[in-house]
Order: sequence, then C-alpha cells, then structure tokens
Amino acid sequence: MFPCGMRDYGHLLFFLLALGIAGCGSSLVVPEDTDESFVPDGGIEGLSLLDASDNRRLPSACSSDPDCDDHDPCTTDRCSSGKCTFNMKNVELKAVSVSTPAPALDVALAPGFMYVAMGRDGVAVYGTDDAANPRLIQTIETTGDAVALDADERGVAVAEGESGMETFSAGDFRQRSQVLVGEGALSGIEDVHGIGIYSGYSIAAGYSDGVALFNLRTIQNPVAVSQVETQGRAVQAVSANDVFGLIADSLGGTAVIAYQSEEGPVVRAKIATDGRVVDVDMNADTGLTAEYGAGFGVLDLSDPYKPVRLARAPTGSEAVSCTLLGPQTAVVAEKSGRIVAYDLTDPIKPFILSVKDTKKPSLAVDSHADLAAVAHGSRGVSLLRTGCTP
Repeated sequence: MFPCGMRDYGHLLFFLLALGIAGCGSSLVVPEDTDESFVPDGGIEGLSLLDASDNRRLPSACSSDPDCDDHDPCTTDRCSSGKCTFNMKNVELKAVSVSTPAPALDVALAPGFMYVAMGRDGVAVYGTDDAANPRLIQTIETTGDAVALDADERGVAVAEGESGMETFSAGDFRQRSQVLVGEGALSGIEDVHGIGIYSGYSIAAGYSDGVALFNLRTIQNPVAVSQVETQGRAVQAVSANDVFGLIADSLGGTAVIAYQSEEGPVVRAKIATDGRVVDVDMNADTGLTAEYGAGFGVLDLSDPYKPVRLARAPTGSEAVSCTLLGPQTAVVAEKSGRIVAYDLTDPIKPFILSVKDTKKPSLAVDSHADLAAVAHGSRGVSLLRTGCTP
C-alpha cells in the first residue's frame, strides 16, 4: 500500500479514486479550523476546492425540498449527500402558570393568541406575543357553555353543548356566527361536544350523534356539508386538511373521514386502539391518539384510506390529551399533571425528550409553533415554552 505522504500525484489520483475519494483511513484529512478540503478534479495539474464539511462524502443535490424543511420547530433540518436528515433539538419545557377567571376546560393556541374555554363563563382570550408574560385581552360571552374550542389565525370556533357552536373573528371578537343544533351545519346533532377547524372543511363532534361536517373557509359563515354517523362516541375531532379528518370515536377507536369520496363524506377507515380514545391530533402524515388507560398511539396517515398504527407508548398516568408540535415531536398531557414531550423521529419507538410535572390535574393540551398550553380546570392554564424555534 502506498504511504499517505506520497508525492507522486498520478499515483495519488489512482489511490484516492480506488478508495472512493475517502482518503487515508475512513475520511479525508481536513484541518480542524476549516470546513473545506481538496479533492482531485480528474487532472494532474491541479486540485479543485469543494465544500466537504461532511468529509466522509462528496456533497450532492438534495433529493427532497431544497431547504429540507420538515415543518417541525423542534428539529434541525439538514441536507447531506442528497438526503434530508432531521436532528432533534434539546427540548426543555418551561411552564408559566396562568390564572383564569373561571375553570379552564379546554385550550387552543393560534398565532399571537391563547383561547381558554370556561364553561358558562365563556372564553378567555390571552395575548402570547410575550410567552413569558401572557396577558388577558378580553373575555368573550358565549350563548351557551363553552366546553371545547379550536382556533387558527382567523379566529376561534367554540363548542357549546346543547347551544350548538359559535365562531368569533380574531381581532374583533364581537363578530360572531352561531349555528344551533338540529339546524344547518348541525342538522342531526343534539350536543356539540368537540370541534376541530381547518382552512376548509371542519368537524363538529356530537357526544353520541356522530359528527357534522361543514365548510369554514370563511370563519363567519359555516356552511353545512354532511352528517356522518360513527359507531362510538365522537368526543373530539381534528381536521388535518381538506381531504380527510381524524376523529376520536371513544369506544369505537379512531376513525378517518374522507370528505370527497364518490359516496360523499364517509368513514373510510377505522383504527383499533387499546384504550378509550379521548383525543386525537394530526400533522402532515402523522397522527396521535390519547388512549385513556392505555397511553398514546402513533399513526401513519400517509395513505388516509389505509392508516397504520405504528406504536403505542405507555404513560405514567392516564393520557387525557395529545398534540403535535410538528411531525417529529409530540406532547402528551397526563391526568396527574405530567406533560411529556416525545421524539417521533422513529415513530415505531417514541422516546421521552422532556418532562414537566405541573402537579395540577390536566384536561387538555394544544400547541402552536414553539408553544404548548395545558388546561387544568380550576387550577388555570400552563403555557409551556419548548425552547424550540419555528
């Protein structure tokens, strides 16, 4: 074998090519203070300078999105040798306690806002631009008891039991639209118990009446689409996109509703679970289920007509709610008050990233960007900063 200190460039070129340009040993010898190395350009007269910060491989075009963005604030995205890699950041849950005017039954986060459902006391709206010091902006008086809600940049939709549902526009919460049960979009529903909204189709869940599907492209104008019967009790619904929705069907497991099939909106797939499903969330192709008494589950929704349950992870106490910060990061709220962040890089083997014990019984959790919020009933809300940046 030729020594590494050889000076014959013809032999050097042959030697490097034979090693797949891997240099002596397993990598090119690169000075520690630089991210560049010299590799042959096929000629004897000179050397070409290429970026080889990963000096084990030659750089090449990225085979995925140019910026390799997985839309998860808790991962560092990188393209190396034509492959996108997503490395989990160090996640630390830092909680801020928020006192609410009345018991917090549910919570929803949207850009700049945190909404808290407080039963007969309506909805409290907090500004979250300074997450370390959330400020109460106003309280919205609802027609019925605010039992659940969901929000996005346009505003908030509130489930109000026998009073149906209401929507409120962000910025001017006096602009509202109410839909009564048994009418319009809620025809056939007697009690709106959960709600999930998206830019297009949205879902209102009846406690024992299935779900109502409506179009919410304009938040002030819910338009009826269809009612879909389910076999269990749809206690929560989350619409992930304009093609399908995922619902927690309680004793019936988890169900996928296809909006635009030939038969119209129908339950297209069912997913068996180990526990009573009390919450679901989805982001891109990943789904989560909170299964009371059985931990939480991870779903592959890349083909919504054939969803696959990838894993079930046990929790310290009963899982009551779940949310996705991004496709690689899950946050699960436990009844005992523990809030746990999980790495889903390998969705078959989720593992714990961080734990925050609020020591307050938890009812619901939601997330947006780098924030998570937990409703604690009479103990108010915890707003958690994850340390991740969008």
